[in-house]
Amino acid sequence: MKTIELDRKIAQLHEWLDRAEQRARTLSLPGEPVGKELIEELRNALEELHVAQEELHTQNEEISASRSMLDQERIRYMELFENAPDGMLITDLAGKIKETNTAALQLMGTSAPLQTGKPLAVFVKQSDRRTFRSRLNDLQKSSQKATLEWEMDLQRRDGTVRNVLAKVRVLHDEIDRPSGLHWLLRNITLQRQSELQIRFQASLLDAVDQGVIVVDPGGKVLYSNRAIEEIYGWSREEVLGHDIAEIGFPPALRSQVHLVLSRIAQGEHWQEEFDAVRRDGSTFPVLATAIPLPKVGDSAAAIIGISTDVSVLKRTELELQKANRIKENLLDELRHRVRNNLQTIYALLALQSSAVESLEMAVLLKESQKRVRTIAQIQDQIFQSQDPSLINLGEFLHRLAARLFKTYHADPQKIALTVDSPEIVLPLNTALPCILVMGELVSNAVRHAFPGERRGKIRIGAQAMASGEVRIWVVDDGVGLPPDLKPHLSAALGLRLVSSLAKQLGAGLEFAGPPGTAVTLVIPPDRGKGDLKP
Repeated sequence: MKTIELDRKIAQLHEWLDRAEQRARTLSLPGEPVGKELIEELRNALEELHVAQEELHTQNEEISASRSMLDQERIRYMELFENAPDGMLITDLAGKIKETNTAALQLMGTSAPLQTGKPLAVFVKQSDRRTFRSRLNDLQKSSQKATLEWEMDLQRRDGTVRNVLAKVRVLHDEIDRPSGLHWLLRNITLQRQSELQIRFQASLLDAVDQGVIVVDPGGKVLYSNRAIEEIYGWSREEVLGHDIAEIGFPPALRSQVHLVLSRIAQGEHWQEEFDAVRRDGSTFPVLATAIPLPKVGDSAAAIIGISTDVSVLKRTELELQKANRIKENLLDELRHRVRNNLQTIYALLALQSSAVESLEMAVLLKESQKRVRTIAQIQDQIFQSQDPSLINLGEFLHRLAARLFKTYHADPQKIALTVDSPEIVLPLNTALPCILVMGELVSNAVRHAFPGERRGKIRIGAQAMASGEVRIWVVDDGVGLPPDLKPHLSAALGLRLVSSLAKQLGAGLEFAGPPGTAVTLVIPPDRGKGDLKP
């Protein structure tokens, strides 16, 4: 019966009792009221019923308030469920989807009508389904309010994968029986990618031979790579969290470490070479560099230090210095011996030329003396080069021409000299015959191209061709060579030497003129390998 109907009935009973009491007074004898006790009992019962009515009113109000609160809580729960940033699902114990929120649909890449009633397993990546079913089986067997947590991959309808952290708990009904599963799926795709990137970057740092260590501005070690352990002998566990001043620095430098760190934190770069200390107390030379790392987001500024063990480099440097000293000593000895021998030959030729009676023989000996002097000058120039195994042909030709003009007392007012040669680098065994050939050709031009008072020009040049071929020439506008001249059969010693040296190089000789004379030495690519410097 509704409370309003009950109130009406109680009111009617009150009216009936009032009428019954009045009638009883009318019918009763004086001193003996009719039905007085009965009416009194009925009135007491009616009062109790009224009290019960009030209690019922109170209970109804409480039930109504509780129902309203439950409705509000359900609405709030549904709003939280629907708008939660993490994916939420309700499934039965077998894992069939009953409810999902928007975030879960986005993770699975589907819509509510397409996934309701489907097993959640169909959205799990194939490689993770065995683990998924195993965990689901564990939950189904559990009679407690169990919660499991693990990572798995969801395969979306478009084929993309989302990495999620799954938290699953068992739901219970009114009589505490397992009734379903509540799933919370947190998207950790970016987190996993970041972790993979960090591991990749750490593996790169571990792959380098230099020790890398990161500290905060106060000097506390935040990170160290594998090489730190190999260089200093301290494990990562021993290094992390410790003061950098206590790791690797000798006692004399430890007091300065924090002063240096404060300068680096302000943007200064620092580099120094010193004797570092290993964990076992031994020392070794190290080149240390430290630079500030920029602040990223809310992270604190940090300092990265790079340590390079230069022990091998130092030993190699000492060995190279020793080898260079030995090489320099040997080159000096060789230069002196060659110079002394050439001077001896020059002196013998001078004695011989003064002793012969034949004028023609004396001239030949004088020419030989000049050739020996030219060779001596070339030898001095070679030994003065930074790398005697490679010859800068252009530089040699300039100096050679100037010395030959001086040797033969050429008058610059009568003969003009032009040298047009870039810096072509040739190996010594190729360059030396070339220089000797050019010496003979320039000498012949100076001595024979301009007889009497004839004036003219001598032009020397060289060029490295794209094919690797090197061309060197001497051109004059003098009287020219005889038209029927064959250099290799010529009686002139100079031309025979030119032909012999060219043959030794495997090079060709090209003669042109008159007017004048042009001789070009063509060195093939396999012997020239000329490099044209920029």
